[in-house]
Amino acid sequence: MDIATNARPEQIQKIFPQNFYDNKFGTVSVITGSDDEAAKVVQVTTYRCDEGYTDNRHPDEIKFVGKINDDLARRDFTINALALMFKKIFPKCKNKKRRL
Repeated sequence: MDIATNARPEQIQKIFPQNFYDNKFGTVSVITGSDDEAAKVVQVTTYRCDEGYTDNRHPDEIKFVGKINDDLARRDFTINALALMFKKIFPKCKNKKRRL
């Protein structure tokens, strides 16, 4: 499972202390303790933009960005460029009992 966020890697690590982070792409692997094999480790990656592809596969440099649209623009035209925005799906509700 992968999640993208505007939080920086050090912020993610602070929120989820059970983690490992050993890459230059802004991805923190969070250990969840879940019994579900697919959810035992969740990769949380900071929104970013890429620059240069000398080897035609990996970016030469990344820069963290604050907006999901900037992150999505760097992705290829596949499922990788889909984003689910919960606040756009569920209307705001003043009745706390009805909130999800």
